[in-house]
Amino acid sequence: MSDTSIEEANAEIEQLKKLLQQAKSVALSQEHLAATGRLTAGVAHEIKNPLNFINNFSKIANSTANDLAEELTEPDSIDWEEVEDLIDILQEATARVVEHGIRADAIVKSMLMHARGEEETKIDVDVENLIQDFTRLAQKGFGSEYPEGKIEVETSVSTDMPPLVVPTQGLSRVIINLVTNACYEAFKTAEKSNGPNSGQVSLDATYNSEKGLLVIRVEDTGGGVKPEVRDQIFEPFFTTKPTSEGTGLGLSICRGIIESNQGRLYVEDAELGGAAFVVEIPAEIGVSI
Repeated sequence: MSDTSIEEANAEIEQLKKLLQQAKSVALSQEHLAATGRLTAGVAHEIKNPLNFINNFSKIANSTANDLAEELTEPDSIDWEEVEDLIDILQEATARVVEHGIRADAIVKSMLMHARGEEETKIDVDVENLIQDFTRLAQKGFGSEYPEGKIEVETSVSTDMPPLVVPTQGLSRVIINLVTNACYEAFKTAEKSNGPNSGQVSLDATYNSEKGLLVIRVEDTGGGVKPEVRDQIFEPFFTTKPTSEGTGLGLSICRGIIESNQGRLYVEDAELGGAAFVVEIPAEIGVSI
């Protein structure tokens, strides 16, 4: 092959590389746009319900306030039973406005958190205390929302667990989310069985000193996660829960937190029969606290 032919071949290769890079950039842009579109659609869908409630109860509150004002215009002929009824309606309507306003605010905060992520300084902590505290918090939170659900939550932290340097705020949020989800799945599966509304959740934590990894495994006795949706469950706004019970942002945010700290979050089958969510996050050994 002549030098001219080699130069032409090299030029063609370089041109193909440029075209390939351009195609890759276009594909990434399209994927970003698609993800943004899904995020926008999800936000619009999720925030629509609480806003509808806010609008409806605001109208009721406004109408009731007018009726109350009219009832009080003639002090000598006030029907106090009617006044009490109107006050009850007004209080209920305003309470609902506050309730759904808080829900809308939580959705927006979750969306922003997911969109921009949150950086935090890693600190030296007693991981066993961290896990015990936030697992208990998650269990109590679930119990207050589903008092009929009797979920047994067991935690097991290896006895040789050292103090570790970890992103405490992010990790605590991941623990709360995974334990709460596990309680929900265990409860809903038990509820469908027509037996006692009970179930089991376990959290096991170990430290792999050779790899420098903190490993947390949360299992439940729920229905598990089908293989075909195991990647989807970490996408924004994908949820298997009813619309009123989940936004589909929790697992996506959890994976974002773990991956931003060079870790992994994945799901597999659990020994308890349901799903097992596994966190692997790099952690350096700290000092005694």
